[in-house]
Amino acid sequence: MSSATACRLVTTPQAVGTWSLAFELFNDSAEDVVLTGFEPNLQFALTAVDADGEPLEVHQPAWDIGLRPWSKTLAPGARMTVATPVILRVDANAKPVQRGFEWTIIHDPAGIMLRARTKFPAPFASCESMLAGSP
Repeated sequence: MSSATACRLVTTPQAVGTWSLAFELFNDSAEDVVLTGFEPNLQFALTAVDADGEPLEVHQPAWDIGLRPWSKTLAPGARMTVATPVILRVDANAKPVQRGFEWTIIHDPAGIMLRARTKFPAPFASCESMLAGSP
């Protein structure tokens, strides 16, 4: 993370073909940053492109759950991880499922770039990551 204040989308391999998603926030400024959101953290839009830059569809089932508000202060020089309940399934032969926190990309995982648009204030509003190594 090279900007003064940054966000990185963290993809952690789980079972074969699945990854958990989280956001790593880093404040390299001289000021506190107040962040607010809801738990579970689902206040983001995920997009994906393949190695050639072609958009890939991210299948996200509908969910209807209760949310709890939260607020945290990120001090200068501090780092914070914001977990999500999302399990991302990436497989060329996958079929989308209707389990609310299991999202699907029907594609081979190699070379996929993920970008998340969050509800966090700038400069945390856009986070990206290459899909971490296949489990």
